[in-house]
Amino acid sequence: FIFGLICKFGTRIQSFGWGIVPMLQPLTAALFPVSSLPVPLQYVSYVMPTTHIFEMIRGSISGVPDTILQSMALNGFILNCVWFTACILVFRRLYASSHVTGQFARNEG
Repeated sequence: FIFGLICKFGTRIQSFGWGIVPMLQPLTAALFPVSSLPVPLQYVSYVMPTTHIFEMIRGSISGVPDTILQSMALNGFILNCVWFTACILVFRRLYASSHVTGQFARNEG
């Protein structure tokens, strides 16, 4: 998705690409459990595939039953497929648009 934005808007948007990852990391449950987030952010967090994987790892350490762990892994896999498909579709549109506008061929260096 971010590469599509770079193709569409040029290299001036690269700083956005580097900055978006640290902004989203607290929502992925990489550093702390989702339960420590405010309730509205918990809903946002559960839309990200990595949240399910990190919560699954925490659950396996704390003794959560295997059926729940398997459903967490399945949810993460399904969300990953959905996000991957959506990003490919957005990338294709941005890439095609960058060819039309000529942004892809410009050198901003």
